[in-house]
Amino acid sequence: MKKDASFLIDIVDTQNHTWQGRLYWVQEKKSVNFRSALELMQLLSSAVSPAEEEEEHSDKIVPLEHLG
Repeated sequence: MKKDASFLIDIVDTQNHTWQGRLYWVQEKKSVNFRSALELMQLLSSAVSPAEEEEEHSDKIVPLEHLG
């Protein structure tokens, strides 16, 4: 079954011809900073990947309450 995934993307800056910002995963109430558009795409892909790959990347997106 396909799992719904909604994200908010906050672009904070653009340096070296790419984006920097924060990715918020709405359903999971998690967020993570990203340093490039490529890293953003990798984070999005890992968030919606099958369970086997999800374990490999589970440390990348942290719960919101762990952020200061």
